[in-house]
This record gives sequence, structure tokens and C-alpha cells, in this order.
Amino acid sequence: MSDFMDRRALLRRMGAAMAGLGAYASVAGRAMAAGTIQAGPASRDPTRLVALPGKRPLIQIYDKPPVYETPTGALIGKEIYPLTDRDAYYVRWREANIPVIRPEELRVDVAGDAAVSPRSFTFDDLRRFEEVSVAAVGACTGMGRATLRPLLPGVPWGKGDVSAAKWTGVRVRDLLEAVGVKDDAVQVAFKSAGQTIASKAPEYWRIQSVDELMNPDAILAYKMNDAEIPIWNGAPLRLVVPGEYAPGWVKQVVRVEIRSTPIDNLWAGTQAGPDPLRIVSFVTTPQDGTVLHAGQETELTGIAFDSGIGIARVEVSLDGGKTWDRAALEPSYGKYVWRVWHYRFTPRRRGKLTILTRATGVQGEVQPFEPLEAHYATARRLNSVLEYASYLEVA
Repeated sequence: MSDFMDRRALLRRMGAAMAGLGAYASVAGRAMAAGTIQAGPASRDPTRLVALPGKRPLIQIYDKPPVYETPTGALIGKEIYPLTDRDAYYVRWREANIPVIRPEELRVDVAGDAAVSPRSFTFDDLRRFEEVSVAAVGACTGMGRATLRPLLPGVPWGKGDVSAAKWTGVRVRDLLEAVGVKDDAVQVAFKSAGQTIASKAPEYWRIQSVDELMNPDAILAYKMNDAEIPIWNGAPLRLVVPGEYAPGWVKQVVRVEIRSTPIDNLWAGTQAGPDPLRIVSFVTTPQDGTVLHAGQETELTGIAFDSGIGIARVEVSLDGGKTWDRAALEPSYGKYVWRVWHYRFTPRRRGKLTILTRATGVQGEVQPFEPLEAHYATARRLNSVLEYASYLEVA
């Protein structure tokens, strides 16, 4: 992988984007005050499909670093139903330089000033721990960003920066206990092997709290859907923290630091702690732009997920949210796996058709109907039904 991006050009673009962030926030604030926030189809080109080596054609957002979105019709796969197939799982890197690391070359240093007995682990060492598996939804915090108006800075994701897979590896808890954690530990930092697009912060780190990693479901994975993890998804070793947004799921982990003081790194953030997935639902098939036929029954298939609390129901609206009908839920396939749902209807009128969906959790959490001010305050996705509207045609 010697064909890396023109970093100087990218940095110029990043500088311009950051300079414009204040302007975006100002425009968004005025729009919120005027009540003009809108949502619509994502702004990126859904027809720009590119197949990376070992991957099926995905929606290309960026080439370098590689950022590719899964078409909604490919989210529910066939390898392990209803998980996403390995060749369809979305791709998100901040690293411009992605090394190829063979398992036999892997060395993971577990150290830090709050580690009792720091040591280095080979791939064979990791395989000596108890092997465990967890199936989980992985999603970017910027989900649906490109559907909001005014547009936000950042990766213009549509609906496909989410996937689900079965991950197999070693519990992070077991690894930490093997080296020992001192009482003054405040966070655990994970480092990726590659170099990022930021010249001032070339190392990519993410942080987790010690308590989060004591959850037995948090693992360092070396398998995906019972096979090798694709290079595009973090081979040979990836952190997986089910129920939380995936930017913290560090790919190509080569160093773990147990720290008594917070790490100073641009990418790591300033505070360790849970970042739970917000409740979301949307249609996967038919895909946006599909032409339906008036008078012909159509079945919608979709997904709904949250942080693992549980989905109680999904509802569908064909009239802009005036009325809602309940969809049929398939059985649960696991705590952190999305629920698949189906809804049948017969379109009667020709023209454009917008379909809204709304998920409700078992504890009463409801997917919001409209974009929230927090979307603009944080330039990230929290949850909104309109961001996940489906746009079809009836002929």
C-alpha cells in the first residue's frame, strides 16, 4: 500500500474546513432559531461504487484515507444472518498510511505507568487466552450527517456508515488482568499501527475507561464472521466495544497503555467514558430511488438498533408522520445485534413517496421525529427519524 494521499493537499482542505466550522455553526444556529432545519437525501453520490481489494462495490466517499459506505441493501448479509457480510462491511480510516501486518509479525505492548507488570504479547500469546465471540452493530458517530440541512462539516455519511458482525478474540479484561492494573488507573489508551492524516498528530489513539473494559463483552478481535478480519476493517487485531460508537473501536491495535493520567493526543479526546449508540431505525430495502408500482404490494425490510437495551417496536409512516403503523419484528439475534423488521403496504398514488420509521426501546426511548439542536452543536449524529427517511418513486 504505497499509494498514499497527497497529505499537503488534504491538510489544506482540512484547514479550510476547520476555518469554516464556526460559520457552519452560526448558520445552523440561525436556522434552528428560524425553524428552517430540514432533512433529505444524503448529499454524497450513491452511484459512485468502488470495489476495494477483497470488498464488493461500496459507496466511495473518500479514497485516501479510505472511507466507504455500505449500500443499505447489503447491510443484512448471508454469511451469518442478519449480520453484514465481511466484504460489505463499511470502511472508515483516519490513517493515511495503513500497514499490512501479518499475524506472526504482530506485537501488542501492554504497558503504561498504571500497569503492574508491562509485557508484550504475540499473536500466539493472545490465542492462549480463552476465545470468546460477540455479535454487535458498529456505527460511526457521524451517521446521517449528509442528510441534514444546512450541511455539517465532516464525512458526508448517508445511512451506510453502520454494519454488524460477529467478532471473535480475547477479552480485554483478561489481558489487563494478566499484566495487572494499579489502583490509580484512570483510563486505558489504545494505539493503531498506522499514521493519520494530521501532521501534528500522526499517532492514532483512543481511550476507554477501566470500568468499560471490565465488561466481558469488550474484546480484542482477530476474527470477523468466523474468518480473518479484512485489512480494511482492522486486521490483524481490532478493539470491539459493543453498544458504543465505533470510532473508539481502534483498528490494528499495537499498543495498550494503562494510565494514571490522561493521554495528550488529538484523536483520543479528553474524557474516557461510555458513548452508547442512540436508538435508530431505517429501511434497508427497497433502496432509495427504487421505483414502485401503484396498486402493487410492496414489502419494506429494515433494521433497528440501540446500545443493547432492546427494541420494543418499529413503526412506519407513509404520510409524513401524521399516522403510524406497526411493523413486524423478527426475533432477536443477540443483545447488540440489530432487529430486522418488515412492513407490507400497497402504494396508491403515483409520484414521490417518503417513508419514515420510528423505533421505540424496551425502556420507552423513542427515536426523535425531527433533527435536534445537538446535531448542529456537536456536528455529529445523535438520532433522528427524518435523517433516516426513505425516498422512493411510485409509477
